[in-house]
Amino acid sequence: WWQESIKEQKSRLQQLQEEKAGLEADIQQVSKRYHNPAFGRQGRRSLGPEVEELQKKIKSLSSEIEKVKETLGKDLPEKAAKAGAPLEWLR
Repeated sequence: WWQESIKEQKSRLQQLQEEKAGLEADIQQVSKRYHNPAFGRQGRRSLGPEVEELQKKIKSLSSEIEKVKETLGKDLPEKAAKAGAPLEWLR
């Protein structure tokens, strides 16, 4: 059970990190459009909400990533120790 829990958390962590990287790449693309003179001032203003939304999603993902890291680094090992599970099971 412990090994499966660790495996699930590591998989979740990887998924969240990949999703965050994708959103960061999206922000880079939006930034390139923002600095494109073809958009003009009006076009630049319309990109602001898009960037803000992406930043909110990244902030949320960062929070989730920290929670998963805490679960992997602290919570699961503590629970396993209390249950008497060998530490090798958590690797």
